[in-house]
Amino acid sequence: MVANSFDQHSAITSYIITPLSFLSGTFYSVKDLPGVLQQINTLNPFFYMIDGFRYCITNKADGSIIIGVSFLIIANILVYFTLERLIDKGWRIKG
Repeated sequence: MVANSFDQHSAITSYIITPLSFLSGTFYSVKDLPGVLQQINTLNPFFYMIDGFRYCITNKADGSIIIGVSFLIIANILVYFTLERLIDKGWRIKG
């Protein structure tokens, strides 16, 4: 919905997806970060996804699993309705 070309698709991956995934505690515990960065990380959806996988495998988590599942459900609902509204408006649809 956002990108017009392959270059723009790769820019989204390079500048948004990759940093969010690396800063979410993939290779380290988020509890090792300073307090301010821990608070900022609570807005990162990749943190909750990776924390959920870690909990399933090791039965240990950096955050609350209930909060993580709730955050991801709410985020998915918001994205769904936003995209549905944009498609209904015909935003950037050629035809």
